[in-house]
Amino acid sequence: MSENMAMFRRMKEPICHKGLLFPAYMHRGSLEQLETWQMRPDDILVDGWTRSGNHLCKYILWYVMNNGAPLEDDIFDLIPYVDVSKEVKDGADPFDDQVTNPLIEIDNMDKSKPRMVCSHIPYRLMPYDVKQGKVKVILQLRNIKDATNSNYFLWKDSGMFIDSSYTLDEWIHEQLKGEVPYGSWIEHTKEWWSHRDEIPLLIMQYEDMLDIAKFVDVTLTPDIVSDIAKRVTFSTMKKKPDLFDSVKHLFSTPYLRKGVYGDWKNNFTVAQSDKIDKALQERMKDVDIKFKYE
Repeated sequence: MSENMAMFRRMKEPICHKGLLFPAYMHRGSLEQLETWQMRPDDILVDGWTRSGNHLCKYILWYVMNNGAPLEDDIFDLIPYVDVSKEVKDGADPFDDQVTNPLIEIDNMDKSKPRMVCSHIPYRLMPYDVKQGKVKVILQLRNIKDATNSNYFLWKDSGMFIDSSYTLDEWIHEQLKGEVPYGSWIEHTKEWWSHRDEIPLLIMQYEDMLDIAKFVDVTLTPDIVSDIAKRVTFSTMKKKPDLFDSVKHLFSTPYLRKGVYGDWKNNFTVAQSDKIDKALQERMKDVDIKFKYE
């Protein structure tokens, strides 16, 4: 039972949906309706396990789809989450169940151009249209150690936990079991990978970001590509908190933390690293993706 999860007992009003644990700021109604939600043929979905670079991916995608035009609005509004209400992003109480369903907000978006949306939700809970290959999906990946490390620090100081006294060792243990917010990194990655030949799916890592233009059928001039590359550095994003860190009221730790490879080495013990390596060897042996760890 979800109620027996160690992290469930530590979290403030957590959401349990189909065996997965989610933070309270997610919209319960959107989770329940997501699988039957009707998408548009020209929609583009950005997905990735949390702390894997979704923000950076959305930033690049928006520039690509708008021919390099300057970003003037909050990226959360331009490429909204399918499960987090704009009202919560703007400061509404995340524990208020009266906030607007984000799927309704997305359905009201401009119909004259492709919608771009995002999530951290695994393939198994995706809309039917995604599973039927009717929507292009960009899967943003980050190595498990850096993603786990970043998640540990983000959630530990968030307002979503009543008790955040857990250790990194406990977090790694629970993450490998899939009993942290959004579930297991391994299962999330494996699920999408197993359907890579059935749907239009672009699997991305940090260094592959500019492949997005080709995937979404957009031709950019060399000058625009160069300009986008200059704008999408992590340091540039951190200098514009109004555009990229508008959910900072939900977390004590900066939402845009470090954005580097290898920070896990500053916190993991050898035993913790070995534990993850063993899990990868046992559970990811059929997934042919090479990750950069430093």
